Formats: sequence, structure tokens, C-alpha cells
Amino acid sequence: MWVAVVGDGVLSGADAAAAEAFCVQVARLRDAQQRVDAEGAIVADEKGRPVPHPALAMELAASAEMRLWVARRPDLFGGVKKPEASGGKLAQLRSVASTA
Repeated sequence: MWVAVVGDGVLSGADAAAAEAFCVQVARLRDAQQRVDAEGAIVADEKGRPVPHPALAMELAASAEMRLWVARRPDLFGGVKKPEASGGKLAQLRSVASTA
């Protein structure tokens, strides 16, 4: 996962910590998904009643944390940056679309 996020680049201390935190969330998400895939989305609680698999909450939390990291650090995680008011990517796309 580290190589997929960082590649072969060198990160500063703060960037390395952010990338590590993101990678941990990816690992948690994948683990939760594998557990649900193997055991089903509905499991029995201690009294045998059907309940949502606890890993579903883990999956949701990891996914939310990953989205926060991407939103906070699009420079590091390749998220979509908000276009500038004028001359940003959105304006460039509109310009290209209008000439096509």
C-alpha cells in the first residue's frame, strides 16, 4: 500500500506521518471488507439474534477517515482540488468543451 500511495518519492516527516495514517486506514478498510465478505453482512450476536456485522462500522469509519485525508491533503493523495474562481481547471475544461 505504501508504494501505491507514495511511489518511490521521499516524504518529509509530516507527509510521511500523513501517508502512514492513510495507509493504516486502507488496511483497516480492506480487512473489514474481507471479514464481511467471508462472514456475511449479518451475523449473530451473543444471544443469537441477527445484527449487522461489526466490521461494517469499521469499514465505514476507515472510509470516512480516508476521505478526510484526501480532502485535507489533495497534494499528497491526489484528490480533486477545488477549481480557482477564474482560470482554474474548471475554467480550462469549460474552455476546451466550448471549442469542441
